[in-house]
Amino acid sequence: MALKLANEDSSFVISSPVFEADKPNVAKYGNDLFVESSNLTKSITNASLPFVSVNLADISLDSMRGFDGDDTTNATPLVYFWRTFGSEIFTGGDGKDVCVCGLYDYPCQSIDYSLDRLPEGNERNVSIIGKGYLQKSVDVSGISVKSDESSTCSLECVSFLEGAEEEAMKIQGITNFELINFVVPSSFASGVNYLMHVGSSEGLLTVKDCSFTKNEESGEEIINYVLIKADGGAVVLEVVSMQSLCFSQDVISVFSSTMLNIKNLTMKNVELDGASGLSI
Repeated sequence: MALKLANEDSSFVISSPVFEADKPNVAKYGNDLFVESSNLTKSITNASLPFVSVNLADISLDSMRGFDGDDTTNATPLVYFWRTFGSEIFTGGDGKDVCVCGLYDYPCQSIDYSLDRLPEGNERNVSIIGKGYLQKSVDVSGISVKSDESSTCSLECVSFLEGAEEEAMKIQGITNFELINFVVPSSFASGVNYLMHVGSSEGLLTVKDCSFTKNEESGEEIINYVLIKADGGAVVLEVVSMQSLCFSQDVISVFSSTMLNIKNLTMKNVELDGASGLSI
């Protein structure tokens, strides 16, 4: 069965379909049910497919899929509309930034998309599987970003499009990064001056068991932004290393009212091209 909804206000109800195993539906991509909508999140509800919540454990991921919006490159498994991730969301690996991503077996691709998916609350966690991406400036306040595995994963910060904020990651609440290798570009779009920016007295940034390295494909490029900038609040660096980087700006720059606690910071093959390593 294939459905193509005319607009995002279109709705439908399929109550009790019968799919015969010996007569698979191959009308579209081999799926029993395929839905095309300009907004799947709005079009599909429990009322649309009431049989799904009852038989969720028995439904194959490949049996029902659909296209969301204008993106016809990734067919989204509809079954994920009925699965929740609570306060933790997964990103990285072979993930896709689609409207139902976030579970371990169907992660999102980028940190920024994951944060948009997380509900506001006291506990918000992003776990990176293998390699995650940061594709636009983002507010990471009140969030814990960590590796899902015992070894360090990678967070690749790609060059942003024009119109980005002053910082790649804005921190105003309690924010933790743990077991992450930050793969940093030589520059972002014009106007991005900081990788991490603690912009208020309420900000508490903890970077633990993390490293900062360059993209091996970038060559000997000079980084023209500050890695960590703090105008107040507190910054804790615990077992942090930086390797094979060259800076034209200060590596770490903190205002006098900031509490800075460095427990273990290692710099290897780090060059300062007219910059200071630490500015207070």
